[in-house]
Amino acid sequence: MESFQGHRTITGLVLCLVAGGCALTPAPETPQLVVGIRKSEGFDQLRAKISSPSDPQAWWLDIGGEELGELVSILRRDSLVLHEARLQADQTLEAARIARGQRLPSFAAIGEIGTSRTPGLGGDFSWSEAYTAGVLTDFNTDVFGGLRAAKRSAELNAIASELSVQASEQREIAFLARSWVSAATLKRRLDLARRTADTFRATYELTSQRYEAGSTSVSASDVQIALQNLETALVDIPQIDTDLTQQWFAIDEQLARLPGQTRTSFTGMLSLSEPFEAPVGRPAEILSRRPDVAIAEVRYLAALEDVGSARALLYPAISLSASLTFQADTPNEVFDWDRHIASLTNSLTAPIFQGGRLKSQVRLEKSRAEELANAFARTALAAVVDVEVALAELAGLQEQKDRLEAALATAIVSNELAQGRYRQGLASILAVLETQRSLNAAEQNIILTDQAIANARIDLFLSLGGDWTGEMSAPSQSRIPHPDWDDTMSEPDDLLAGSAPEAHARTGHLNGILQVILVIGVLAAGLIANRVLSSMSAAPQIRAAGSSGLAASVVQPEIGDTRIRLLETGTVQVRNSIELSPQVGGRVVWVNPALASGGTFRRGEVLFRLDDADYRAAIDRARADLAARRADLQVEQAEAEIAIREWELVNPGEPVPSNVAREPQLARTEAAVRSAQTSLADAERNLSRVNFSLPFDGRVQATAVEVGQNLMAGQSYGRAYEDGGIEVSVPINAALMEALSPLNGREAIVRPRQVLTLQGDVTYAATVTRADAELDPQTRLARLTLEFTEQIPLLPGDFVDVEITGPVVTGTYRFPEAALQENRNVWVIEDGRLAQRQPQLVFVDDGVISTLPFDTGEGIVVGSLNDPEEGDPVVAVGDARADGVQP
Repeated sequence: MESFQGHRTITGLVLCLVAGGCALTPAPETPQLVVGIRKSEGFDQLRAKISSPSDPQAWWLDIGGEELGELVSILRRDSLVLHEARLQADQTLEAARIARGQRLPSFAAIGEIGTSRTPGLGGDFSWSEAYTAGVLTDFNTDVFGGLRAAKRSAELNAIASELSVQASEQREIAFLARSWVSAATLKRRLDLARRTADTFRATYELTSQRYEAGSTSVSASDVQIALQNLETALVDIPQIDTDLTQQWFAIDEQLARLPGQTRTSFTGMLSLSEPFEAPVGRPAEILSRRPDVAIAEVRYLAALEDVGSARALLYPAISLSASLTFQADTPNEVFDWDRHIASLTNSLTAPIFQGGRLKSQVRLEKSRAEELANAFARTALAAVVDVEVALAELAGLQEQKDRLEAALATAIVSNELAQGRYRQGLASILAVLETQRSLNAAEQNIILTDQAIANARIDLFLSLGGDWTGEMSAPSQSRIPHPDWDDTMSEPDDLLAGSAPEAHARTGHLNGILQVILVIGVLAAGLIANRVLSSMSAAPQIRAAGSSGLAASVVQPEIGDTRIRLLETGTVQVRNSIELSPQVGGRVVWVNPALASGGTFRRGEVLFRLDDADYRAAIDRARADLAARRADLQVEQAEAEIAIREWELVNPGEPVPSNVAREPQLARTEAAVRSAQTSLADAERNLSRVNFSLPFDGRVQATAVEVGQNLMAGQSYGRAYEDGGIEVSVPINAALMEALSPLNGREAIVRPRQVLTLQGDVTYAATVTRADAELDPQTRLARLTLEFTEQIPLLPGDFVDVEITGPVVTGTYRFPEAALQENRNVWVIEDGRLAQRQPQLVFVDDGVISTLPFDTGEGIVVGSLNDPEEGDPVVAVGDARADGVQP
């Protein structure tokens, strides 16, 4: 029977090894959505397939010509963002090399020289020397492919990081192109604003000359209206100039160079080719060009390898180690073969009980793989949708531009006719100014539409996966210098082409079988030696002297009263933390010294101040606009009075129609005046907001505000909290929460952990204000919140000792916590045999358990037993009261 048991063990081990020789990594399954995209013949927006041009160029040259091309070259060379991305890719490459090295055997050489002194009989000492030299080797066999899967996962992650470099490069180029287009648009708008101002200046001068010459067709109001239009046109020039300068600085920052260099060489000439043919191709080609789609696929494959690595942990781990050393008393005898010591060791480690951790890890990795497969499909779909949206936007913008160009041609003709009639005295100045405004608006719309078309083309090229000139690497290529692809494929291209599963299955199975054959031979020799040694001696059973039962230490419980208390460590935290978020943006010109971590401030105290030049200019513009609208109102009122008098002269006694009395025009100009008044109030309110303050006394937690920094409205630049807004959070288990209930309003004592020695025992009074309604899924604990009855000098993050005293439970049994077994049961001795009890816990404090009374039999067993079962014979060793338990 014993021999059969041994053969059964060996047979089971061999079957386990053979089964483990197969690959544990699941085969990839392409999401059905991706399969459908790859089979699609064209895009919905185009209704047909469009091939790439036969002689394409870098797409940014179609946007900004050679000027933008030169900036892109500087970006690729000097960008800090791209440099960081390349460094991260290099780090993942080194991680892949480390994972590959873990599969190889390790070798080490040892050399040791020892000198010892030994006392002799006559009080003399003798000296002796010992020399040791040798080599050590160790090898993890990786029969079940766990290390191979980890290596493949690291290599795939390295590929994903390299693809991220390409994605970052494409995003940075697109961002640079958008910034350049924005600067070019601002430059065109600035030129237009200056030309418009010159036109209004010429009109004003002509109107003034005719008025001074006494022309009856020109009045003083006409001169005022012409001047008003000139001033309004001049207002926009400084703001556009400022925005253009900021855009130039943003380009310099992205190119990692000092501000001001872009300004010196910037021309801003857009080179949008017409007509434009999008190099779209089939949807499958988009998936092969987009780095983000390739990254999602590679990370999905890496997650499958992580599943295989997690599965390998469920099987035994086999390692082989060997050493060859030589020991001698003199250097000449070190390598004498008769003095060698050789050893060969093999070990088998099999998981038996891990609390479900290993299986949960496998399920976790499977869930991650499914999540990444879903992300792969979602990324592929998003890539196709990006192209569809960009194509639709381009089509709409092109149609809009055609109509705007027609409107511009009409506005030019209308303006020329109005100018000619005005010079001949056949038209009023209002007609001329109106046509000038229409012409200015048409040119402005053309400029903004060109910007939108350029940005739409940038979005299209980015959604298509980059350029087609070969200057950037295709997603299927890698900067990785051919790492060890032996377990999956020969090249990264095979991985992205979908041939990895078959290659992995064939190669992984062959490697596993070869290692199984090698390890079975070594393990067989070790098992035979182990059987021989185990037959020579038997391990004795641990029994009590003179008895056939197991020995167990028992105690008798103490009976007394137990006061329920909570003694826990709590954390000081802020009840409500306020974000330092300005309502307006601008550059910081002054910072209060109190605006630092730990600084205190008073209600209404200015913490920082923004540059108010732009907001004062906005007030000036709003006031000028209000003055213009009031002038328009005065003109309308005067014209209404004249029209009413003329009607009364021609139609005496008849009511004046509203159109004749110009009531709609008056209502419109009055509304314009109210709108200008509101704009002025908004500008004045924004000016008041450049001084940032808070409506309470408080303390600063963190801040990122510095002088010279440009802040954005609505963004957070730090946190602060109100004085007295400190509370304590304490963990508590469900049983103790029930025992201390009701909790709300219960008093507590808080002792700070860090106080000065001279202060002695410092305590603060607090009150429980609320308790969590559910337990934390990780810790299975709830949280109590305590508020102080007075202001305390504690900081958020401080640790404090919290004591909450509850009711007294009488007649409880108390004994050491070491008696508590699994499932909160205890073992007792009843008639010389084990019996199980499940007492109702009342309180646990400092290693002592308090329970309600229960049948303890002949005593409670303390400590753990080896595979105990109810009814097993047992002998009590020791019979005493619970140590350390006081009634």
